[in-house]
Formats: sequence, structure tokens, C-alpha cells
Amino acid sequence: MKKNQKEMDSVIDSLINLLINKKEICSIDFLENYPDMIVIISAEDGKYLDTNKKTQEMCRKTNKELKKMTIYDTSEAKWHKELDVFLKYARKYKKVLPYEKHNLNSDEEVFEFHVDGIVYKDNLLLWGVCSNSAS
Repeated sequence: MKKNQKEMDSVIDSLINLLINKKEICSIDFLENYPDMIVIISAEDGKYLDTNKKTQEMCRKTNKELKKMTIYDTSEAKWHKELDVFLKYARKYKKVLPYEKHNLNSDEEVFEFHVDGIVYKDNLLLWGVCSNSAS
């Protein structure tokens, strides 16, 4: 399911305002309850800076637990080289590398893994990270 441009712009505006005003995702209901994963990570080392409810549900961790981890900690080792490329690209070009793949969630259901995002200063703002293909 493709998101329309107006919704994408709303997410971008909300996330940038969030960072400018130094707030957390949970302070903006639209972002906290967004149906796909929203993640803010450090472009430097992949450390989780903030996540929404969907991300916490998918990772089976609280926001507090995730903030002590990196995206490497919540991914399988076989994906770490892909994550290295993703972070290097973001640091160098200040852009998010278009990324798409099909995967299985913990219940063995297929979902699309598609990342939309922007780089703001040294933070990666990623959203729309997963959509169940059945929906």
C-alpha cells in the first residue's frame, strides 16, 4: 500500500518539528499511533533515539529498552552489512538509501520492508518501515 504525498508530507513535517522542539514521538499522537514503524536513529552508529508503538510492538521491546540498543541489536547478523551500507550512505549523502525487501515477521507472515526517510542533521528519521502485504 503506497502512502499518498500529503500523508508523507505530514509525517515529515511532524518529525522535523519533533526534533526542532526536542520532543519525543509519544508527544504527538499522529506519530505515536502511526500504523507503520517510525524510528529515529543516529546516523553515526545506528543507536535508537526514539520509536513509536508499532516499532515497539514489532521489536517486542519498550521505547526505553530500544533507546539502550542499536538497529544492529534488533536485526539478524546477516543484515549487518546492509545496515553498514545504509548508514554510510546516510552520513555521506545526507539522504536515505531507497530500500525495499520482503521479509517474515515473528508470526511467519510476509510483510514488505520499505523505508522512507530523511536525514536531519545527524539523525535518520525513518517511517513506513513495514506494511503487512495482506492489508
